[in-house]
Amino acid sequence: GNLFNPASLNEQVTTDGSYAVVRFAPQATFGEITKLLENHKITLVDGPKADGLYEVRLAVTSLPKEEVAKVLKRLQDESNVRLVLPK
Repeated sequence: GNLFNPASLNEQVTTDGSYAVVRFAPQATFGEITKLLENHKITLVDGPKADGLYEVRLAVTSLPKEEVAKVLKRLQDESNVRLVLPK
């Protein structure tokens, strides 16, 4: 029989939370990006895509718009971040 069951994989995927799209500076190292994500308590969800964008989860719960804006502003102030957009 087929031991692979895609449905069980989908059960682990959640759409809850607050997300953003980030483009890091080309010179940013993996270590620098990892530290930035840890410092802001952000989880990398997907990427890099062909356009260099990464999807990140800002929080496991849906944040109010004002809070999302604060997090995005803090990220934008990072020297290794080139673009941050809410998702």
